[in-house]
Amino acid sequence: MFTYIRTLTAPSAAIANTAAASTTRDTSGHAYFDSGTAHYFSLRKEPAPPARPFQDDKEKVSIMFGIVPDPSKCAHFKHQAWVATMRIKCQNVPRLMRDGFHWDVSNVIKEEGYIEWGKTSRNANDWDRAHKRWYFLEDTDHPRRWTTSISVVATEPQILSNFSVRQLSKKSIRDAWAVNQNGRHIYGYRAYETADPSINAPEHPMYGFNAIYDEMPMQGFWPWPPIENEPEKNRDEAEEIKGENLGPSQTGTTQCEVNTDGILMEIEGGKGEDEWIWSDGGSAGASPT
Repeated sequence: MFTYIRTLTAPSAAIANTAAASTTRDTSGHAYFDSGTAHYFSLRKEPAPPARPFQDDKEKVSIMFGIVPDPSKCAHFKHQAWVATMRIKCQNVPRLMRDGFHWDVSNVIKEEGYIEWGKTSRNANDWDRAHKRWYFLEDTDHPRRWTTSISVVATEPQILSNFSVRQLSKKSIRDAWAVNQNGRHIYGYRAYETADPSINAPEHPMYGFNAIYDEMPMQGFWPWPPIENEPEKNRDEAEEIKGENLGPSQTGTTQCEVNTDGILMEIEGGKGEDEWIWSDGGSAGASPT
């Protein structure tokens, strides 16, 4: 990228007097003099702005995965040390179903990550007080098929500082959906969830559907339909890291004061929706654009 900077100060007389044509470039090649307007221009090469594949991608979010340490329990900070949302922008979802959705740490754009701190107000609910860590990923194939954002929410800062995307296992997916170019649902999944009488959460059976390929097995991160005897890459490592970071919630105690706010009730998608809808009117974080 080149930036032209016009100045009102003419160059040295040597350059100005030798302007036989309309423009004369100096010996360095970084400036020229326009004899027609008597203006001196500097030609300087500027570094290109950093790439932001997900934010700059004009596609709408077409796939979303909700991920928690224990998908058999509700997405409540009473049970989960963290809650992650993975949003994928993909122009051709059926192709990603056929090819499989494969990703790992090599897809992470490290320079794009950051942390959002939660509110400190006494009136803030658990969700508003929680902190959020953002990751951004892109497909390494050319042409690129997808871009992704991942937001990880936790009430304890150390959980986010020690977090690794390796903890995001397919077996930890609690909810998933995908839509076509018209915003119509073509894929859905919800993991089995046990009842929790303490917060009036009923038992939810596992379900899944694929309106395009029915029960065709899909490789990679797609949680449904399950593939028998599928080797899971980095499974042992992910389980070990996940266990280390669960903290007090492993023993059944809460990590913060909780109430019925922040219970994940429904996942909505299509028509431009790209966030989880929560019972208190908040969300699991709108994706940055």
